[in-house]
Amino acid sequence: AEIMGGVYPFPRAAEVLRQTAGALAQVHEAGLLHRDISPDNIKFARNNTSGSRLKLMDFGSARDYLNRHTYTTELKDGYAPLEQYSAHEQGPWTDIYALCAVMYHGITGQRPMRSVRRAEHDDLRLPSQLGIPIAPQIEEVLKKGLSIRKENRYQSIGMMMQDLGC
Repeated sequence: AEIMGGVYPFPRAAEVLRQTAGALAQVHEAGLLHRDISPDNIKFARNNTSGSRLKLMDFGSARDYLNRHTYTTELKDGYAPLEQYSAHEQGPWTDIYALCAVMYHGITGQRPMRSVRRAEHDDLRLPSQLGIPIAPQIEEVLKKGLSIRKENRYQSIGMMMQDLGC
């Protein structure tokens, strides 16, 4: 099952965020970037032993971020950070933006506007501004993770998970 089927209740969205961040931490520890995180690529699979497990799918755009070569990637509006639209350096912060965009969409029911548009005029409204109940700690994580400027984002999943209380 896909994670998006409408607006996710906050506790469920927070659990998806935690599980996806954990999976992404393993990807980054291997020196890879996913570079195509979107609702289509986060699935839940059921098994007989542990119930439901999150699966991070579609590594077609993944690359070794320690290797500075440029590779083609699929840019998904609302999920791709600004640096994916240009030749700027990419790193774990690139996937963090996309993950936070997915969670924003899951919580609010609205896909964030394209990062290139946000760079010109950022009017992203946080869940609490839309009247959606959300823990301030989680909203701060989303806000930082969705920063347009990569240097204002979390630089590692570990830093983000620490702020999530994981």
